[in-house]
Amino acid sequence: MTSTSSTSGTISSLGVGSGLDANSIVTKLVALERQPISDLQTAADKIQSKISAFGQVQSTMSTMHDAAQKLANPDIWYSTTSSSSDSNVVNFTTGSGAATGSYSVSVSSLASGQSVVTNTALSSSTATVGSGTLTFDLGSWDGTTFNASKTASVSISSTDTLENVRDKINDAATGVTASIVKDSKGARLVMTSAATGAANAFRVSVNDTGDGNNTDATGLSSLAYDPASTMPGTTLTKPAADAAASINGVNVTSSTNNFSDVLTGISFTVGKVTTNGTTDTPAIVTVKQDNDTISKAINDFATSYSSLITLLRNNTKYD
Repeated sequence: MTSTSSTSGTISSLGVGSGLDANSIVTKLVALERQPISDLQTAADKIQSKISAFGQVQSTMSTMHDAAQKLANPDIWYSTTSSSSDSNVVNFTTGSGAATGSYSVSVSSLASGQSVVTNTALSSSTATVGSGTLTFDLGSWDGTTFNASKTASVSISSTDTLENVRDKINDAATGVTASIVKDSKGARLVMTSAATGAANAFRVSVNDTGDGNNTDATGLSSLAYDPASTMPGTTLTKPAADAAASINGVNVTSSTNNFSDVLTGISFTVGKVTTNGTTDTPAIVTVKQDNDTISKAINDFATSYSSLITLLRNNTKYD
């Protein structure tokens, strides 16, 4: 007769005198069953490691490719940089084709838009102005003669306040913007060119249906501006003007303070007048080869190449 003995529910032998260790046998059988899973996990880990290494190589090669592309670009070898003796006067931006050298820059005027203000102050910005039509001619002045290139009209009703007039002008795309200023006498309308430059001046004519008089300083005609008129309703506070500069003695102009088509490969912005009567204090701008940019491009390629070689060596060596 066979018998089994148990301690804490664990089989310790398969039979009296069998000499077999049941615990060891069961453990080995379980391990044997799990072996395929372990093998698959090991294989998966190796594949994942290879994928990770491949990704690192691919990323490093991409970095080296980008660095090589920069070196292959001819512009990198001709890149330039500039420095100004007075950055408040002028600043250069250099690009492809910029010639190295020294540039003397004098500025006689900055670009501006025309601006006028009403002579008559209203009690408040909510006071009414009058009724009729405002006609805005956009163009340039030649003395008191105006050369119009664009015309736009704005209708004003008798119930429109100064604020309403301002908003209607701004919404009408007339080439003129309007704002309200308040001084000790009341509220005034300020009209300014939407863009700078001599060609962006304006004239304001009025058809005053409120009092029937288009040339007096009351009602809607108080907003008129025409130097040829005997009773202009507004006063010129700033004329429309181009920026004017001199580059190494050559006079140039621009409708804005940015000059983009004067020097090949160079654009520049002026910000301060250097002339005062017969006195001129020009700014000196030096354009030279940008060695720092060239050195950085070379170093970036060398670093990326070295990183790739190191990565390939570490991932292909035999263990």
